[in-house]
Amino acid sequence: MPGNYAPPATAATADSLVRRGDGQDRMELSHMPGTLYENAKKSIEALAPGDQLRLVVELVSRLSSELNPEPRSLLELEGLGQEVWQGVDVGDYLGRERSSWNG
Repeated sequence: MPGNYAPPATAATADSLVRRGDGQDRMELSHMPGTLYENAKKSIEALAPGDQLRLVVELVSRLSSELNPEPRSLLELEGLGQEVWQGVDVGDYLGRERSSWNG
């Protein structure tokens, strides 16, 4: 009936959305009892252990590509911590370090 619609208890609300910043917002339902999350959890618990493990492997595979950012270059570290070495003679430092290896 028009005007009498109330969303179901499991409907997403503004505070249940996780803003990812990439346009792919997700619903955060784990804190809402009796929700899609709880129903999924119960369904998974009903699976045989082998099927649960297979599901975990599939989820990890899918989510790892979603959650892990693009690989970064080691070259981004160039110059990091250079202030620590200001005023240090590298030759002297290496000489002291190498002599400490021999006891």
